[in-house]
Amino acid sequence: MDEKALQYAYELFQADGYTGSVDDFKNLLNTNPDAFNYSFQLFQTDGYQDSIEDFATLLGVKKKDNTEVTNVSVPDVGENQPTSSI
Repeated sequence: MDEKALQYAYELFQADGYTGSVDDFKNLLNTNPDAFNYSFQLFQTDGYQDSIEDFATLLGVKKKDNTEVTNVSVPDVGENQPTSSI
Protein backbone atom coordinates (compact mmCIF):
# COMPACT_ATOMS: atom_id res chain seq x y z
CA MET A 1 0.00 0.00 0.00
CA ASP A 2 1.21 3.47 -0.87
CA GLU A 3 0.39 5.73 2.10
CA LYS A 4 0.77 8.91 0.02
CA ALA A 5 -1.68 7.62 -2.59
CA LEU A 6 -4.14 6.60 0.12
CA GLN A 7 -3.86 10.03 1.74
CA TYR A 8 -4.40 11.72 -1.62
CA ALA A 9 -7.46 9.57 -2.40
CA TYR A 10 -8.79 10.41 1.07
CA GLU A 11 -8.28 14.14 0.45
CA LEU A 12 -10.12 13.90 -2.88
CA PHE A 13 -13.01 12.16 -1.11
CA GLN A 14 -12.97 14.81 1.63
CA ALA A 15 -13.17 17.54 -1.02
CA ASP A 16 -16.51 16.00 -2.01
CA GLY A 17 -17.78 16.22 1.55
CA TYR A 18 -16.58 13.02 3.22
CA THR A 19 -16.08 13.59 6.95
CA GLY A 20 -14.88 10.23 8.21
CA SER A 21 -11.34 9.52 9.36
CA VAL A 22 -8.67 8.05 7.11
CA ASP A 23 -9.21 4.69 8.86
CA ASP A 24 -12.95 4.94 8.15
CA PHE A 25 -12.06 5.73 4.53
CA LYS A 26 -9.82 2.64 4.25
CA ASN A 27 -12.62 0.50 5.67
CA LEU A 28 -15.12 2.10 3.29
CA LEU A 29 -12.96 1.33 0.26
CA ASN A 30 -12.64 -2.29 1.38
CA THR A 31 -16.34 -2.80 2.03
CA ASN A 32 -18.19 -0.58 -0.44
CA PRO A 33 -17.50 -1.20 -4.15
CA ASP A 34 -19.38 1.95 -5.14
CA ALA A 35 -17.19 4.10 -2.89
CA PHE A 36 -14.09 2.37 -4.26
CA ASN A 37 -15.23 2.99 -7.85
CA TYR A 38 -15.97 6.61 -7.07
CA SER A 39 -12.54 7.07 -5.50
CA PHE A 40 -10.97 5.49 -8.59
CA GLN A 41 -12.94 7.87 -10.78
CA LEU A 42 -11.71 10.86 -8.76
CA PHE A 43 -8.14 9.62 -9.16
CA GLN A 44 -8.66 9.22 -12.92
CA THR A 45 -10.08 12.72 -13.21
CA ASP A 46 -6.90 13.92 -11.54
CA GLY A 47 -4.76 12.18 -14.16
CA TYR A 48 -4.34 8.58 -12.96
CA GLN A 49 -4.06 6.32 -16.00
CA ASP A 50 -3.43 2.84 -14.60
CA SER A 51 -6.06 0.11 -14.27
CA ILE A 52 -8.59 -0.28 -11.49
CA GLU A 53 -6.66 -3.36 -10.34
CA ASP A 54 -3.47 -1.28 -10.10
CA PHE A 55 -5.41 1.32 -8.14
CA ALA A 56 -6.66 -1.33 -5.71
CA THR A 57 -3.09 -2.55 -5.23
CA LEU A 58 -1.83 1.00 -4.81
CA LEU A 59 -4.31 1.65 -1.99
CA GLY A 60 -4.07 -1.82 -0.48
CA VAL A 61 -7.73 -2.54 -1.15
CA LYS A 62 -8.87 -6.12 -1.31
CA LYS A 63 -11.43 -6.06 -4.11
CA LYS A 64 -14.19 -8.57 -3.52
CA ASP A 65 -15.38 -8.63 -7.13
CA ASN A 66 -14.41 -7.46 -10.59
CA THR A 67 -16.79 -4.53 -10.57
CA GLU A 68 -16.10 -2.21 -13.44
CA VAL A 69 -15.94 1.49 -12.83
CA THR A 70 -19.26 3.04 -13.66
CA ASN A 71 -20.17 6.61 -14.35
CA VAL A 72 -21.26 7.69 -10.93
CA SER A 73 -22.10 11.19 -9.96
CA VAL A 74 -21.93 12.08 -6.31
CA PRO A 75 -22.25 15.78 -5.69
CA ASP A 76 -22.25 15.39 -1.91
CA VAL A 77 -20.91 12.67 0.34
CA GLY A 78 -22.74 12.30 3.63
CA GLU A 79 -21.09 12.02 6.99
CA ASN A 80 -18.90 8.90 7.22
CA GLN A 81 -20.72 7.18 4.33
CA PRO A 82 -21.25 8.04 0.70
CA THR A 83 -24.81 8.78 -0.23
CA SER A 84 -26.95 5.99 -1.55
CA SER A 85 -26.87 7.61 -5.00
CA ILE A 86 -23.39 6.22 -5.65
